[in-house]
Amino acid sequence: MLTLAGCEGRLISSTPSDGGTRPDASAPLDARFVVPPDAWAPSGVDAAFCDPGDERAGAVYYGTREDTTLMLTPGQVLAIVRVELDSGGLCSGLVIAPRWVLTAAHCEGGSGNVSAGADPDRLDHSVPFSRSITHPSLDLMLLELDADATSAVPGLTPVPVYGASLAGFVGRTAEGSGYGQTESGGVGSRRFTAEPVVDVSSQFVSVDGEGRHGLCFGDSGGPLMVRESGQVYVIGALSNGDGSCVGVDNYTRVDQGRAWIESNVGPVDPPPPDPCMGETLAGRCEGTTAIWCEGSTIKRRACGTCGQRCGVVAAVGGAYCL
Repeated sequence: MLTLAGCEGRLISSTPSDGGTRPDASAPLDARFVVPPDAWAPSGVDAAFCDPGDERAGAVYYGTREDTTLMLTPGQVLAIVRVELDSGGLCSGLVIAPRWVLTAAHCEGGSGNVSAGADPDRLDHSVPFSRSITHPSLDLMLLELDADATSAVPGLTPVPVYGASLAGFVGRTAEGSGYGQTESGGVGSRRFTAEPVVDVSSQFVSVDGEGRHGLCFGDSGGPLMVRESGQVYVIGALSNGDGSCVGVDNYTRVDQGRAWIESNVGPVDPPPPDPCMGETLAGRCEGTTAIWCEGSTIKRRACGTCGQRCGVVAAVGGAYCL
């Protein structure tokens, strides 16, 4: 068993870069090979991630490619980003404002890139960051992007920060996401895991994988999210977890740091509700049904009768029964 210490989000290999003898697991962090961001899972290398205070062997977490409880929009999925540090290593994070990503302070910051994409295994957009701000006492960090993420990643929708009390959340299901190690040993792909909240302390909100799934190495800073009154919010950023990767994981409560977040980012409230949920007057076809928004109401018309079909009239710029 290889015992790991240091910080989750940094990829540590048990094989030194010069191909020499395997170092002692108790050796200082700088005596080990820190794998750079472009080589997180090199062939033939026994690699793993680590958390502060965690001791994990080659752990697993059995996540899903899509969220199972949140009903995230495609734009909100894009807001869950992979944090690639120039200093070497990998963490996870969430875009909470056009130029800001929330992650964990123990990811160490500095400069780097955040990557996003619709395909959880092939991220096709990258935005650099050159400034990070660490919370004075909580395991939270803000990354200031060099460009507007909503422009650099078309369709990306920031996820708002929850600001109300978490009292009564024990027993509810929350969903975490990140780019850490999977049960196959691979890293860098986005996965989700829905788990019950088992504890809310002054600093952490904790979820339990119940021996079946959980967060793992590289998921540090990744968001814990809930749906409240029809809106998705982030309630925590992953700080540390159980050594098995399928037990209890602790997220730093973002509501405890919301004033600090807003002092740097500005308001992080959700946008006004859209009664048409993204549908427009032009409309679209869903099978044989035309769907459009008129006023503040979503309207549908079945086109499968009397030989009609749903189609887009280019000259008019909308979907109609033809």
